[in-house]
Amino acid sequence: MAWWKRPWRSIRPHLRELGENLQGKACVANSAALISFCHRVEDLDEARQLLARSKEQGAKPEFSCYHTLLDGCCKFGSPDELLAVISEMDECGAPPDARAYAFLIASYAKASMLDKASEIFQTLRRKNAGIESSVYSSLVWLYCQADRPKDAEEFLKAMEEDRKDEDCISYNVVISAYQRMGCYSDATRIFQDMKKKKKKETLGRSTYKLILDVYLKASDHDSFDKLFKEMLGSKVSGEASTLEAAVNLYASRDSVKDAEWLYENLAPSGSRLTVLGYNKLLELFLAAGNTAMVDRIYREMPRVVSPDQTTRRLVMTAFLRAQSFRGAVELHEEILRESGGVQPLLDLQSFALLVRAYVKMERYFEAMKLVVLMRKAGMKVDEEIYEKVVTGMVSVQGQS
Repeated sequence: MAWWKRPWRSIRPHLRELGENLQGKACVANSAALISFCHRVEDLDEARQLLARSKEQGAKPEFSCYHTLLDGCCKFGSPDELLAVISEMDECGAPPDARAYAFLIASYAKASMLDKASEIFQTLRRKNAGIESSVYSSLVWLYCQADRPKDAEEFLKAMEEDRKDEDCISYNVVISAYQRMGCYSDATRIFQDMKKKKKKETLGRSTYKLILDVYLKASDHDSFDKLFKEMLGSKVSGEASTLEAAVNLYASRDSVKDAEWLYENLAPSGSRLTVLGYNKLLELFLAAGNTAMVDRIYREMPRVVSPDQTTRRLVMTAFLRAQSFRGAVELHEEILRESGGVQPLLDLQSFALLVRAYVKMERYFEAMKLVVLMRKAGMKVDEEIYEKVVTGMVSVQGQS
């Protein structure tokens, strides 16, 4: 087996031998490669020794060597170890750059020493050291993880002042932290600030969902409604849970007009309701007597999701109320086939209309089954329709 494929303990002597034999111009390049390898196998002591051996032979290590070592110290060591490497860089005439300090900030943050990390960050800012944008974002995230979103806002402000790219993710992190802590007014404030500053950037789906959830938890339904319509109107697709929340809101308000607007804007925005959401819409339109919308949704729904038993029951009820008896009977038979003969749960009015539908289709024996079922359930059967069922059955038997 080649030595580089062997377990770490067995290849350590080979690394030492290679490090000791570094010669000439290849010294720096080879030491950088070996330090990188030591970093991967998490042996920082060996990496330090390789760096020291390289310097003893008169080579000046490149920044990449130090960066690799700093990255290893950040992942597997302590802030003190990073400080030692940074001091060594100064002594060797390789002043630590912004990236080196970024590793130190990350190390302090990892050690839950956020204020120390912030102190170094502010020092670098005063020196105009050219801090990478990722450092700002990392500090925002870390302070929010520690439930300190107010402090995280300082880094959002610093990003703006230093003309760094204020990414939506950093704003979302702060909004999410305030939401988690129940500070809904602060979450809304950050969102409004974000909208003002991000004029050239379309707000993303995740941002809309975050703030819409804030409005729901704060029971601010008017703000939810306004922002939800802004989202779909901007052709931003809504998540299923957000769409269902909107449907539930419109159903609680009996707002057929808003429900129609929502349905018309689903496809243009690329939004997809679940079958539960569709059924809620059907219930709303059915209660409002808008059977045309019920029929349209039922016809278009299979492009997105398959109808279930509840869907068919609601549509069948709509057909019955519109006296579209053939459609109602066909749906009823489809429900029975899929349920193994189990009758759907219907109210008294729908059962009575279904009986009339079967009578209208001259299918009297199926109508009688429904009459029996209604009586077992304690429902009152209209005498006139009952006589039509009995008379029809007698007529059919006489003909046979």
